[in-house]
Amino acid sequence: MHLKQFNISSQSVGINRADIYAVLGVSDEVKALVDEYTDDVFMNGPELLKVSGGYMIAEDVEMDTRLKQIIVNRIPFSIKKNIFHQLKASEKIAVFACTIGDAVFEKSRALMKNNEMLHGYIYDIYGSLAVENAMEQVQKNLKIEMAGTGSGISNRYSPGYCGWNVAEQKKLFGLLPPGFCGISLSDSCLMQPTKSISGFIGIGPEIRHKEYTCEVCDSSQCLYRSLKRNV
Repeated sequence: MHLKQFNISSQSVGINRADIYAVLGVSDEVKALVDEYTDDVFMNGPELLKVSGGYMIAEDVEMDTRLKQIIVNRIPFSIKKNIFHQLKASEKIAVFACTIGDAVFEKSRALMKNNEMLHGYIYDIYGSLAVENAMEQVQKNLKIEMAGTGSGISNRYSPGYCGWNVAEQKKLFGLLPPGFCGISLSDSCLMQPTKSISGFIGIGPEIRHKEYTCEVCDSSQCLYRSLKRNV
């Protein structure tokens, strides 16, 4: 099994304050109203991060063009047409997972229970950005590794987006070792810790990474959609 796991330092995650403002959708005129909270998040947030991520590269990959399924290690995934179109040229699939641990989510929840809703929400945004940025580092490692074999990598795609049923998390995590990166699934297929991500990355000589693929996704809650609107 081609498996890699990384522990990533919190200092290297590199959250951008401007990205928090972008997700919040605040104008320049009201940024001063949230600076007290963002200052706290950037001062105390990094010590709450416990970052781990990695991937397993599957070589047994088939494409069912009729059903728009990808079959990984003989397990079918109904990834739907938009993701299928992006991955159909893949010769291999990297099954990835990444988490920042529980502490940021717990901090956010504690603040909200204390009626500090905005403060807690900013911690929540910080956690979401942190896990995405951490996964960027894992993905860059994969890109470098695959470039050495003459292959490119795709963008990453996760259950719950573009019509891919979140219930398929069970099958996805069945491809990974138990407790990979310290992540488990609830009965409703939600990841624990909450600030975790998982999914597929396509690999192959004809595969290319795209800067943005918002046009193929129907999610209105994606962080990248919010950030792109503010580029």
